Amino acid sequence: MDDIEDIKRRKAEALQQKYIAAVQQKAREQHQVLEQLNRLEEMVRPYLGKGAFERYCTLKTAHPEKAVQVLGMLASGIESGQLAQVIEDAQLKELLRRMEPQKKGFQLRRV
Repeated sequence: MDDIEDIKRRKAEALQQKYIAAVQQKAREQHQVLEQLNRLEEMVRPYLGKGAFERYCTLKTAHPEKAVQVLGMLASGIESGQLAQVIEDAQLKELLRRMEPQKKGFQLRRV
């Protein structure tokens, strides 16, 4: 009977170690992603006007995925040299509008 209990205990310990390793790996990955995002924000920040930066911060709070997309687009524009001037709020607003998928209009008719 001690053998069965010993096997159960070792298996439970192995599962616990595996779980801890997986959690630590996920935490490291999340930390790396956050560091990359912070570096991108530091690179893009000088190119955003005050209104555009406020809009970006609001977007980051409300729609983090979309904010990451915008950050990536702006960073690639900076790296390629296409973006050499400060982006104002209206320009960022237009960029966000163009990112929205086109909605198909439809009409309801009453019969």
